[in-house]
Amino acid sequence: MNMEINLTESLCGFQRTITLLDGHNILINHPRGKPIVPDSYRCLKGYGMPNRHTHTNGDVIIHFNVKFPEENFIQTENQLKQLEEILPPRMGMKLESAEHYEEVKMMDYDSFEENSHHGDPDVDGEPAGVQCTTQ
Repeated sequence: MNMEINLTESLCGFQRTITLLDGHNILINHPRGKPIVPDSYRCLKGYGMPNRHTHTNGDVIIHFNVKFPEENFIQTENQLKQLEEILPPRMGMKLESAEHYEEVKMMDYDSFEENSHHGDPDVDGEPAGVQCTTQ
């Protein structure tokens, strides 16, 4: 089963109800302080499909998708500073001198977009159409 939670729920805990295949309703209570990372799994032991050979129930596996906030969701510099004070420190690196490095800016990457142009002469810079052959 897939479950989408937001970043606040991941970090601060949440409650959700789930209706199982047999119609049974259960409440999931995930405690705060135990972050759920994106693309992780949790298990509800004994709440899955029954096994007629062992007369026990299997497990429900939940795959979590953690939804991050939209760009620029923080409105002020003060809010950003407060968030940075609360979160664990950055994993920064010590840079002795920036003069030996070229600073570059990252851009969003869309793998579908990149793959759709692969081999496209207009994008690859190659001439379009049928090429003349020499004899």
